[in-house]
Amino acid sequence: MVGEVSLLNVAVSPAHQGQGYGRQLIQHLLAYCESCQADSAWLEVRESNNAAVSLYLSEGFNEVDRRRDYYPTEQGREDAVIMCYHFMFSV
Repeated sequence: MVGEVSLLNVAVSPAHQGQGYGRQLIQHLLAYCESCQADSAWLEVRESNNAAVSLYLSEGFNEVDRRRDYYPTEQGREDAVIMCYHFMFSV
């Protein structure tokens, strides 16, 4: 869809996690999308990935849906949390 961005992967080496690199990547992506006048940015994340969910929420993403039992786990399956960021433009 025109104006819609899909974020597929954000990866930070375990040795460098917790140092703000993921936040910098997300902020850079959102700034770039805004400069291109995107309408929204979408992503999905494992429900068990608490650090990522917290990061996305703190950067303005909102949970909009779930894909039930989407990801396989050692214990069975877990949900994918679908999140969206809507850009606001002044006219």
